[in-house]
Amino acid sequence: PAERIDAPVILTGNAKGLLPEAHPLSAGVSAFFPSAHRLLVDADLVLGLGTELSDSEGFAVSPPNPDPAKLIRVDIDAGSEPPGLPLPTVEMRVADFIELAIDSLPSEPMGRGANGGEHRAAAVRTELAEERAADPYGRWIEAVERAITDEVVLVADSAQVAYQSHGLLRLDTPGRWLAPYGFGTLGPALPMAIGAAVGSGSRPVVALAGDGGSLFTLAELATARDLGVPLTLVIWDNGGYREIETSFQREGIRPAGVQTSAQDLAAIAAGFGLASARLSTPEELEARLRAAIADRAPAVIVVDAPAGLRVGADAA
Repeated sequence: PAERIDAPVILTGNAKGLLPEAHPLSAGVSAFFPSAHRLLVDADLVLGLGTELSDSEGFAVSPPNPDPAKLIRVDIDAGSEPPGLPLPTVEMRVADFIELAIDSLPSEPMGRGANGGEHRAAAVRTELAEERAADPYGRWIEAVERAITDEVVLVADSAQVAYQSHGLLRLDTPGRWLAPYGFGTLGPALPMAIGAAVGSGSRPVVALAGDGGSLFTLAELATARDLGVPLTLVIWDNGGYREIETSFQREGIRPAGVQTSAQDLAAIAAGFGLASARLSTPEELEARLRAAIADRAPAVIVVDAPAGLRVGADAA
């Protein structure tokens, strides 16, 4: 339907990869960015397909959610909507809705022009590219992106490099991105990745986690080792809970309990009998991750975060 009506497509995190990044109407996973907000505010109609438009997807940040008067949700569960924001909902399977929409729309694309959907989607993609180039995690995200193949499933934990990857890491095929949206859970990446590896048969899985979050479920390395799953755990080691530290600082509170005591996570991984490595550059990460994926055995890669991205950096 998007191509028929020349409409830009904003993906939620769970839909990452559903539309190729290079598609002319793709606006990526961009709901946290101003250019995507402008799309929503300026639109005559917003179709929310299979999403509750929750704040964890960025739809509730300033400017607020799209005007309910011009928004229609299509969802199998009409009750799954943001609290306090009742939205008109077509209660049906998204696939059935799309089939009906295609049958009812003109066969020729509508509305293309200087301010058409492709032009507006391109503006969002440009902002995403600029954000990625300026982001301190951008080079690391690019290293992961270059190292993975099209069959790799990516699993994100609650960690800063994973947060940034939600919008800035590019995927062109669906069903390859798992993340604990909305829950703020620490440590789920490793057990989720083991489940993904078992459930997908033989597809390699890469989990992105922080050193603090990893401590919640690190013992699951034993399961990965026993099963011999093709799983690589990438641990972003910044010396603790950097996101929590910055949250303290934003509120003017002295950070407390944000440092971890695990000094050598690579050695811990080796103790489980897993291949492990410790490195400090994006180039090393790309090479090591590519090799680990090709090896198709459980492995751990620990990345020493740069000084400016570590716990305590603002006090230095």
